[in-house]
Amino acid sequence: MLKHIAMVSTLALAVTACSQEGGGAPPGPASGAAKAKPTATAVATAKATATATAQAGEAKLTEYDLSTAGPKWKGYVAQLPREGAKVMGDGSDGARLATNGREENPFDLAWAPGKGLLPDVKKGVESVGKDGKIKVEFKQDNAEGLEWVLTFEGGKKSYHFDLLMKVGTADFHCYTLPMGLDSEDQLKKHKDACKTLAKK
Repeated sequence: MLKHIAMVSTLALAVTACSQEGGGAPPGPASGAAKAKPTATAVATAKATATATAQAGEAKLTEYDLSTAGPKWKGYVAQLPREGAKVMGDGSDGARLATNGREENPFDLAWAPGKGLLPDVKKGVESVGKDGKIKVEFKQDNAEGLEWVLTFEGGKKSYHFDLLMKVGTADFHCYTLPMGLDSEDQLKKHKDACKTLAKK
């Protein structure tokens, strides 16, 4: 948890560095002949097929055993609407579940035992916006957790939360990693995934 709080304060630098990296697609193979453009019908069909495939893939939940994140996670599982995610530790007590970050709409979230230190998390978030270059907006700030949006110069946004929950009678909190999420759609899917934490 302390690692999580410390990483919040370095969020702006990390995102800025990423935004400055070259992000263009790699050039395709050289060809002297111009390629024929696909018809509008072919493009529409391809998009519909891709959308249907993505929706079908996300309809099926895959269960992950969190015990490899540490001894405190023995018997705990969580689910994602995606296969191939990795389970790893986060800090001393946390369990992190993440897909490949290069995928479209990747998943990356973590859980930790207890209620966390929400006042310290909030202070860390507020410090990110002190220089005025990053706007911090809290969407939720109460006893059930924090949810906030960062708006960077140029309009790019990142979405974050640190929310409290219970599994049986035990307290946990579920949170996004410092880089945050790219859209409100991702935000909703991550919050839904938080609720799948269970003990068998």
